[in-house]
Amino acid sequence: MLLILSSPLLQAVCSPDQEPITVVLLLPLAEGSTPFGQSLLDGFIAADDEVVDSACEVNLRYLNTEEESTTFIQQWYRALELEPELLIGPLLEQHQQQLVDLSVIELPENTTWLYPGEPTHLPVSQSEQLLTFSISWREQLRNLLEYGWDQGQHDIVLLLPDSDLGRKIADATVLVWETKGGVVTAVAHYGKRFSTLNQAMRQLIRESRGSFDVLLTLANDQQLRMLRPLMSYHSREEPIYSLMPPVGERGLKKDLQEIYFPMHPALLERSDPGFEVDDFLLQVENVGFDLMMLTRTGEWQQLQKKGSYLGRSGRYTIEDRQLIRTFCIAVSDKKRPVLHWCPQSEEIQEFGL
Repeated sequence: MLLILSSPLLQAVCSPDQEPITVVLLLPLAEGSTPFGQSLLDGFIAADDEVVDSACEVNLRYLNTEEESTTFIQQWYRALELEPELLIGPLLEQHQQQLVDLSVIELPENTTWLYPGEPTHLPVSQSEQLLTFSISWREQLRNLLEYGWDQGQHDIVLLLPDSDLGRKIADATVLVWETKGGVVTAVAHYGKRFSTLNQAMRQLIRESRGSFDVLLTLANDQQLRMLRPLMSYHSREEPIYSLMPPVGERGLKKDLQEIYFPMHPALLERSDPGFEVDDFLLQVENVGFDLMMLTRTGEWQQLQKKGSYLGRSGRYTIEDRQLIRTFCIAVSDKKRPVLHWCPQSEEIQEFGL
């Protein structure tokens, strides 16, 4: 079910006499910090320069959440003083935790807060003004699980790194998949040594009793190249779903064939759509571009009415106070990623993570 919010931002209709829409970004922009903050900002700036018919006027402001001369909480209250129609951030978990630790969060009356985190423990008094989104692994995972479910692949095994991230992904997958009605038949974690991949594969086959529809993994390129030969060695032909695409080498090697992964529509539209390291940041930039275009074109309202908006980074829908993106699914081939499935703007699917 789609959520209708009562924010002026989401009711905006562009007109020449309309007051500018103020957008405030809370981003980590310090040198040496995560580059995601700058990439998201670059996307907003690029969309602000885009030629758009009947565009809403947008006053774009951004605050560095790692400014040395002040604290994050001071930057937070500075953002609220600007009374933005759209507030986005913060991106870093430590800053999100500082907001959780507040006794109460009071938003300006006309503000929609687009929050890139888990909202469960946020002390927000006006929850109807809160909308969450993600630029993390959760979106990739949700897309793969949704696609697998639609393909009838309901029994899955997980091959993940032996790390905090690997365990987070495992816990999230089990929760969502079993709530949906699927079965996680086995989970195995591999270590830094390549030999642990085979050990983990043996564990998956043993614990699942060889009964599963798909293997879902998070692995680097070298590890991905080992998975298909390992599967073949154990006489397994099930598809491999990877949270991340193979990186580099425009001519993909044989061992990377038939690995499925999520991709942004804009990345697949390029004349040479192989995935490079810089494309991780380009994915974040695409999100910033889409969010700015939603604002400049007044499409927030239409997003709710029509149910979807097709942007550079995927198809956007709003469900249960979440701004959700549905990606394309590509499969690696001998020479290049091949488009396997892409969302259409009019499609509506409900599958939450």
